[in-house]
Amino acid sequence: MENLKKIMIEENHISISADLSFIDKNILPHCPAIQKSFENLELAYLSDIYLNDILFNSSSKIESELTDQIFNGTQELLVDTAVDSALMAIAKLRQNAEVLINKCSSHSRQDLLNYLSISENKNIVFSAASKEKLKESYRTYVISEKGIRRRKLHEDAAKSLNLFKKSLGELSSNVDVLEMFDYDINNDDIFLVICDYE
Repeated sequence: MENLKKIMIEENHISISADLSFIDKNILPHCPAIQKSFENLELAYLSDIYLNDILFNSSSKIESELTDQIFNGTQELLVDTAVDSALMAIAKLRQNAEVLINKCSSHSRQDLLNYLSISENKNIVFSAASKEKLKESYRTYVISEKGIRRRKLHEDAAKSLNLFKKSLGELSSNVDVLEMFDYDINNDDIFLVICDYE
């Protein structure tokens, strides 16, 4: 079947809501301090590469680049002072990052840090694209022709059961519709349970 479209059959709204709340309350408030401490390094503009280094690599790339910058662009007599100053600034950056990382670790939510990115204005953000990506991770789809066909039959069965339940009228208050069916394990078949239809 060409041009087959996947069908979403579930979206875990509870988990999505919990993650969005955690990001809003426990992650984003820490981002300005991390951003400011990076800017104080006067290394370069903050990028996604640097952000990943801060969050997942203990700023080792940043430390290496900053050290190279000092040795290549600072007068020899001032190198030691510049290195000491840089190390203090990096320590502050790591300290601010660790506050955020530890907050996420204590709730086993380090994975949510992957949804942070750098905006065009060089700010740490949780973008609309990241929000959609997070939601997508909680969605379940049927993607095969066979799966879509089975899903359709499942839906049709539910509609038929609802129609049957409505046809019972006042009897439906005294019976569970699903108990009007049983399963024959030997014949792998669903069969009717004899009921009072009147």
